[in-house]
This record gives sequence, structure tokens and C-alpha cells, in this order.
Amino acid sequence: MSVTAVDMNGDGKLDLVTYSQNGVAILLGKGDGTFTLAGNVEFAEYIQLYNDIKVGDFNGDGFPDVAVFYSPSGASADEVVLFLGNGDGTMQGPLPFANLLQSGTEGLGFGMGDFNGDGLLDLVTNDGTLHLQMPVTASPSSLEFGDQILGTTSAAQAVTFTNLKPAALKIDGIGIGGTDSSDFLETNNCGTSLPAHGSCQVKVTFTPQAIGDRYASLNVAYAGTGSPLTVPLHGTGVTATVSLAPIKLRFPTQLVGTATSPQPATLSNTGTGPVNISSISTKGPFIQTNDCPSSLPAGANCDILVRFAPHAEGKAKGTLSVSDDATGSPQTVSLSGVGTVVTFSPEGVKFGDQKVGTSSPPAPVTLFNKGGTTLSITQITISGNNSSDFAQKNNCGQSVPAHGHCTISVTFTPTATGQRSGAVSVTDDGGGSPQSVPLAGTGT
Repeated sequence: MSVTAVDMNGDGKLDLVTYSQNGVAILLGKGDGTFTLAGNVEFAEYIQLYNDIKVGDFNGDGFPDVAVFYSPSGASADEVVLFLGNGDGTMQGPLPFANLLQSGTEGLGFGMGDFNGDGLLDLVTNDGTLHLQMPVTASPSSLEFGDQILGTTSAAQAVTFTNLKPAALKIDGIGIGGTDSSDFLETNNCGTSLPAHGSCQVKVTFTPQAIGDRYASLNVAYAGTGSPLTVPLHGTGVTATVSLAPIKLRFPTQLVGTATSPQPATLSNTGTGPVNISSISTKGPFIQTNDCPSSLPAGANCDILVRFAPHAEGKAKGTLSVSDDATGSPQTVSLSGVGTVVTFSPEGVKFGDQKVGTSSPPAPVTLFNKGGTTLSITQITISGNNSSDFAQKNNCGQSVPAHGHCTISVTFTPTATGQRSGAVSVTDDGGGSPQSVPLAGTGT
């Protein structure tokens, strides 16, 4: 798009400096009309139809530097950036020139020269506007902190200040100013002077004191044109609160070594900013799966499915925990269940119609001990609303061996017409005692 000829490495041979769709490149001349690529800096996101390029010693170090005119994507104004030369055909940068050029110049060209006699090259744009070079430049030229939870401190971001002058630059002060200056904090290693062509670094953190957009500026006061140099600062204060519901999950009695159907817990972001989730875990004989992202947007929710998988008989307790950067982390749900080694087949008995005063044929119910130790049985009884309508006999005795079984025979003798109900109840040490097998029949 643009090209200029100049000796970039001081060997007395003309070199080429080009500005293309890929950025800025230096082609070192061999003196015979051929060239070798020495260095290039790509910044292809700044493509514009018209571009201009100038070469001059902008920082007074005796090495030619490169200035280019470009339009940042989505920006409302055009800019000039500097690529400081190293004297060997390679470049540093890019560094922003201190002043923005007005939008509408369309990159048709600019001129350079020391217009105010301070020893620094200045620029004049094709619309006649003069832009004096400031002796110090900042990179980056602004800081964006994004969303930050109210009252918490962001990671530090750095701004590098570079003295473009061939002499030391006095620093009068560095500080934060602007509407929300108390939300930002700076530390620096700049001291009271920047050496010729030297640099220093300022680190800035953001701690929002209120919800919403927060604005300030990093200001560097120095002895020279354009003081103070300002770097705009912006961040957004957000709240990070979540709810995890329900607060308790209770699971039915479950056979040891198997898992229940899942029960859901819902994590909801009730704040104004995203919540970063670091871990979701369970304690105790419980397992979880979830569809939660690492960052849960404001107003969004996700589901955590929890299963009870007992390892032993008896009562079990546990906790579902969600660790995040929201207030009150970790959020928890209390979990409970009972493991058992006792199962029945069938799990319930329906006798159907039976004439009042007569007895049904016996219906067998098999009790299985799924555990690895002997099951001790205290008693087997009939319970329920119409317990007198049912009777049982069994061969279980006082114990059932490991992985063994016994049979309970139940009969139905209705004492009245209509629906009749009861249950076989077994009291034992297998977990979940007393276990019940529901019974039902109809007296006719």
C-alpha cells in the first residue's frame, strides 16, 4: 500500500520500508537492486484502503524509525503508530503516537518535521492539523478491566511508559484521577526521572466500589509538551451471588452397591455479573454430574444431578459443594440416605378379591440378604391399617446367612368388604429397618 526508500541499517545502501496488508516490513538492500527481508511487524487487523508511511528518527537515538497511518477496526478516529528502529533493519513496537488524528482524513497522507523546535519530530495531517509529538508514550494506550465483583481486586495490568527523547525526562508525578479514581490503584517503578530512551512500568488494579461502569485515568505528569499523559481506565462493578436449591436432598433406602435415580439441585446466578465456578463435588456415598459451565452468566442457571450409591448398610450423610467466586462460597446441599442389604421379591403383594371370612392361598415373599455377613432378624410382623386381615409364616428364624435368603408366606383373610391393606414388616440389622412389603386385597 505504501513504500519508501531509506538506509535502515547504516550500511550506506538503500533499503525499502513497506506498509502492506500484513503490516510493516523492512527489506534490506544488497546494493545490486535485490533485497532481503530483515524484519516485519504484523498488525493485520488495522487494514485500511489508504495508508501512508514515513521514516525519521523520532526518538533521537540515531536510528531511523517508522511512522504509519492506520484506522483501528471499529474506532471512531484514525491514528499514527511508531515502530522504533533498532538500527539493524529490525523494529520494535508498535507504540501509539500521542495524539489521535481526526476521523475523516481517510489516511490520504501526513507530513513530519520539528515544528516547535523541541528536537522531536511532529506530524501534520492532510487536513492541515498539527500534532506535536509528546516526549513520552504509553503502551497500551488504555486499560479495560471488564467485569469485576464488587469489593474484590482484579489482576494487575501494566502500562509501559517510554521516553522518546535523547535526554532524561523529569517525572513530576504519577497518579489516578477521574470520576471513580478511588476504584483504581497504581504502583510503579518510574521514580522521578526517565533516562534517555528509557522505559518504566506502572501496574494498575481495579477494585469496584459500586455496581456499573467505573471510569478513571492513569496520569503521568512530566516536564515537556503535552503533560500530563493520560491513559483511560474502565471497568464494571458487578455483584456475584448464587443460590443452590434445595438445601437438602433425602434419598430412599437403597441396596448397597447400587445407585438411586438422580435428584436435581439447581445453581442459579442471582447477581449482575458472571460467576466463575472452580469445582463441584460431593462428600459421602454420593455422586454428581452437572451441566454447569466454568463461568455462569448473570441470570442463568444449571442443574446438578445427585445419586446415592451406598457402600454399607445403615444411615449415610454427605454434602454437595459448589466452590466459586460468589459471596458465601462454597454453597452446599445436605445429603442423606439409608443403605440396606435386604431386598424382597416380590416388592409387594396384591391378593385381589377374597370372600369375607375365607383365606387366600399363601403368597410367598422371598427375603434376600445381599450382604457379606449374617443378617440378624429381630422380628417379622404384620402392620398397617388392616393388619388383622393378613397373616404370615416364615422360615427365616433369627438370622439369614450372607448372600442367603428365606421365605415369608402371607395369607389374606378379609374381615370386611372393600379395600384392605397391610404390610409385612421385618426388623433387622441390614439397614433401613424395619423394611416393609405392602399388602393389598379386596373383601367381597
